Amino acid sequence: MASVRTAELAGYEREGLLRWHQEIGGKRVDMLLYAAMRQVG
Repeated sequence: MASVRTAELAGYEREGLLRWHQEIGGKRVDMLLYAAMRQVG
């Protein structure tokens, strides 16, 4: 999926997966969670 690749190239890290989180067009879909992680040190 293009949006996943874009997020990863921008430096975001995948933190989780919400299964069947939202209904779109009458179907339940999963949602990926991403976070921008700050470099320490």
